[in-house]
Amino acid sequence: MILDRPKLVSWLDRCSFLLGLAAAGFWWWSAAIPLPTMQSYFDQAPETDPFLMAIRHSSNLNAVAALLTGLSVALAALTSWVRSLQRWPPGWMAKI
Repeated sequence: MILDRPKLVSWLDRCSFLLGLAAAGFWWWSAAIPLPTMQSYFDQAPETDPFLMAIRHSSNLNAVAALLTGLSVALAALTSWVRSLQRWPPGWMAKI
């Protein structure tokens, strides 16, 4: 095996923590974007409207944060599964 289980669990824990921290940073960044004042238009807002651009930027940051959170949770679940394998007796996979 390339990594023994304790090192793998430690690596997965650290990666999960860092991804969760990065997700929190992206969500904070998306909430900290100052929104310009909204302007009125007769038909619809143009693509270059500062308010619309700020909302889209915030939405993109939220999407990145959600993706990072999902990856963090997936790694945490994988870590839990790898830890549960440590409770099985040695050689149990050879019997399958």
